[in-house]
Amino acid sequence: MCEVRPAGGEVVAVAKPVDDPIDVVPPVLDIPADAADALADANHLFRSCFTCGPDREPGDGLRIFVKRPPGQSVLADRWIADASLADDDGAVRPEIGWAALDCPGRWAASTASRAASRSWVR
Repeated sequence: MCEVRPAGGEVVAVAKPVDDPIDVVPPVLDIPADAADALADANHLFRSCFTCGPDREPGDGLRIFVKRPPGQSVLADRWIADASLADDDGAVRPEIGWAALDCPGRWAASTASRAASRSWVR
């Protein structure tokens, strides 16, 4: 088991192995242009968010806008990193990779439960 806590703080997450196999969700490779946004633009609370803010211009932030592909219970978006986000070797810097997972992960967690989604998006 692994506990995550800020220095000297309370536990904020716990990870432990499970005995049951995990169902792997296949990757979403086809996101139709008309797929519904996970959150309507007018309701976005963090419009300047580095990862998902709709007020960011191309090249400024990640501009990851997750969608609900029809007939699937996942959220997805295609993302091509801007060249300005690369390190000296041309790879996306680790902090950018984590940012790319942060907001989409939050949207997915929120939509897993309608109650959780409503409590966060007002």
